[in-house]
Amino acid sequence: KPAKKRMRPDIIAVRPLTVLAQDSTSVATAVVENRLVFSSETFEDVALKMEKWYGVEINFATDYLRKEPLTGIFKKETVGEALHALQLTTRFNFKINNDSITISK
Repeated sequence: KPAKKRMRPDIIAVRPLTVLAQDSTSVATAVVENRLVFSSETFEDVALKMEKWYGVEINFATDYLRKEPLTGIFKKETVGEALHALQLTTRFNFKINNDSITISK
């Protein structure tokens, strides 16, 4: 029986969400495990989750970015770290001003 690979908890994961039969971790259980998880959700929907998760307000200066699909898992990252990680898969800029974030192209 092969040993299970475990990710370090401080690593940012931005990849397709895989549900393992042995683990059965999914978006539904993520809240219980204190993780922000999203799979192929629009940037607009992810922004709403991030607003609640981080206690910030996110605004879009560029409308087309609202529909960009995003996938990711965050646990201990700051909002800035999470946005930087999302920039690895989607081209956008962001500006943080206190508790307000503006997303632009």
